[in-house]
Amino acid sequence: MKLIGRGWPADGTRISASHPRVISELSALFIFIRIYSKIKTVIMKIIGTVMQGKGEGRQLGFPTANLKIQKSFLLADGIYVAETRYQGKTYHSLAVKGLVDDLEVWLDKFDGDLYGQELTVAIGQKISDLIKTGNQGELIAKIQSDITKARELWMTN
Repeated sequence: MKLIGRGWPADGTRISASHPRVISELSALFIFIRIYSKIKTVIMKIIGTVMQGKGEGRQLGFPTANLKIQKSFLLADGIYVAETRYQGKTYHSLAVKGLVDDLEVWLDKFDGDLYGQELTVAIGQKISDLIKTGNQGELIAKIQSDITKARELWMTN
């Protein structure tokens, strides 16, 4: 494990995962996730700045915030239940990976402009696969179904 950052060796010295500092910081991260997240299983946490997308989600009635991710991003394509922190508030959300080279995030009960803003997204379990369809009505029904599944999960957590 090669760690560089506040309090870590800047010379690239390798540190064992059993090193007390590593264990301490991983424990703190786990505690943070358990306290602040209502998602039962958090796969990963992403922090990114919202960039302009194509606006397709907005045209369908489901605006999304697009976060640039690396092509090697280790998350299978699909729809995930998530929680998004923005300006100190947590929003239930869906994270969509695979439609474009971005992570698209839909925030439940949010209305506003997020362009250029920083979001923290805790990604939980995958709830469905992507579909390919040219039928707008079918796509809207699929999105509504995903939102219903996610809301059921949010209610039980």
